[in-house]
Amino acid sequence: MAWSRNIIIAFGLAVALASTAVARPESGVRAELYFPSRERGLAKEIRTLPAPKDHRELARALFAALARGPEDKKLLPSLPPGVGLRSLFILPGGLVVLDLEGEQLRSHASGGLMEKNATRSLAMTIFSNLPAATGLKILVDGNEAETLWGHIDIEDPLTVEDFSSGTTP
Repeated sequence: MAWSRNIIIAFGLAVALASTAVARPESGVRAELYFPSRERGLAKEIRTLPAPKDHRELARALFAALARGPEDKKLLPSLPPGVGLRSLFILPGGLVVLDLEGEQLRSHASGGLMEKNATRSLAMTIFSNLPAATGLKILVDGNEAETLWGHIDIEDPLTVEDFSSGTTP
């Protein structure tokens, strides 16, 4: 009888510990989003996003925030209106895979600067908020793509080193 009481107590303690281990802050998480500046390059915008349950949910929230565009009027959108996320994966080893909906990308084909800003914005936002991310692979409609709009090579995953060396893809 004593062992069954100990098991019940141990089970109750394990449930209590598990529920506190997955507790999320009610206030949300601080996120760094990168948008093109009207002056030059990308600028950081700080936002509070709903607290995610895992890194995948955080990456989805980051994409959604980028797709909504900047709140600061001095910044510009980094993605064309209506671009959606088909799916998102985080692979073992830290590679983040974003699968973008191609229809809106194709209908808003743009120049090299817009493409550079879009890829850099996605990558810098992911790398700034997911320290375990080792790379970013961008797919379009579930397929590998050479570029988004014909200017910036996205066949290989973008890496943190691409953005810390001073030369960006």
